[in-house]
Amino acid sequence: MSNKSNIYTKTGDKGETSLYNGERVAKDSVFCKVVGSLDEVSSAIGMVYIELESKACNKEDNNNIVNILKWIQSRLLDLGSHVATPIDSARSNKTKLSQTDFEEEHVSELEKLIDEYDMKLPKLTNFILPYGSLHMARTICRRAERKMISLFREGHVNKFALIFLNRLSDFLFVLARYLCHSVYDTPEHIYKKTR
Repeated sequence: MSNKSNIYTKTGDKGETSLYNGERVAKDSVFCKVVGSLDEVSSAIGMVYIELESKACNKEDNNNIVNILKWIQSRLLDLGSHVATPIDSARSNKTKLSQTDFEEEHVSELEKLIDEYDMKLPKLTNFILPYGSLHMARTICRRAERKMISLFREGHVNKFALIFLNRLSDFLFVLARYLCHSVYDTPEHIYKKTR
């Protein structure tokens, strides 16, 4: 028996792919664009592990942050499954819908994390310039949210999917600031007017 994975199936060679419910959609559909953007957010978050590993500061704090980021990456996969199982599709049976439902508790967990890390930061009094991979992840997350809005409007995803992305971009902003102060040990880059 071969242990080779089937990396290529050739079923997408004509520009289509299958959602979790079996429905075939074009690879440039909103469904695919949202799932692709979620993958990009997760990949950008993964870059932070390298940044944290290169810093010899508080290892326990770094490990906590890595665990939080892994939790977020796992929720992004859950969110992708939710997107790939449209609520309003006749092909999304109850079993698959229950397996891919996206829950309010994920939003609540992010709100707790935002409050926890924001309390550790100096008050924000200026616009700051993006610094580090988490700001890249934050901007991709905002793009994913903009794409998700049309799926929500059309009844394909639940409201917690959309709210989660909104809170996630807020958390990535707060955590990026925290890393700047506690890990990178560099002052935040402040926006300055030229006139």
